[in-house]
Amino acid sequence: AVTSHTHCIVANTDTALITFTTGSTGTPKAAKRTHGFLKEQFEALIEKIDPQPEDIDMPVLPIVLLINLGAGCTSVIADFKASKPEAMDSEKVLRQLIKHKVNRMVSSPFFVKRLSQYIIENKGNVALSLKKIFTGGAPVFPSEALLYTKAFPNTHIEIVYGSTEAEPISAISAQQLILSESSEQSGGLSVGKPYRKAEVKIIRIQEGNILCDTEK
Repeated sequence: AVTSHTHCIVANTDTALITFTTGSTGTPKAAKRTHGFLKEQFEALIEKIDPQPEDIDMPVLPIVLLINLGAGCTSVIADFKASKPEAMDSEKVLRQLIKHKVNRMVSSPFFVKRLSQYIIENKGNVALSLKKIFTGGAPVFPSEALLYTKAFPNTHIEIVYGSTEAEPISAISAQQLILSESSEQSGGLSVGKPYRKAEVKIIRIQEGNILCDTEK
C-alpha cells in the first residue's frame, strides 16, 4: 500500500502530466509532459515570471499554478472557465483581485483584454495592488497593449511568447509593443527579443517537412 511517506522513483522520460493546448492557433491538442520536461520548463519560466513566496498571484494558465506551488507563491484561482471564455464575469474577477490583494497575474490575452475593458468602462482601479501582469498563449497587437496600459497604468505588463514544447521563446513589454507600431519596423508583429535560455532560428515559410541542419 502507498502511504503518505512513500517516495516513488521516476525517470526524466516518465510521463507526469497530459495537458491540452489553448486552441488559439487550431484544434486543442494533447501534450505529454514528462518529469524531465516539467523540470526544464520550471527552471526556464521561474526566472522569467519570478514568483516570490510573499506574492499573491492569479495564475489563469494551469502550468503557472504548478510553478507557483514549487516556488511557494500563493495562488488565487480565478472565477473563470477557460472552456467557456465568453461567459467570463469580469466583475467577479475584479472583486477577487481586490479582496485577496492580488499583486500579480499570469493569464491569456483574452482574459486580460476582457478585464481591461471592464475596468475602463466602469472606471475601476486595481493598479495599487497589481504590480505585474504576464500574458501569453495568443498574439497581442499594439491596440490591445494600449488597452492594457490604460486599465493598469501602474502595472508592468509583459507579453510572453512560446509553444507547448518550448516556453518561453521571447518576450516584450506592453510599452515596447505600443512603441513598435509607430517605429520604422514593419512587416509583422513585434514579439521582442529571444529569451536568453532559448535557441531560436528564423526560417522561411515553406511547404513540406522542415529539416534541421543535422538532418540535411
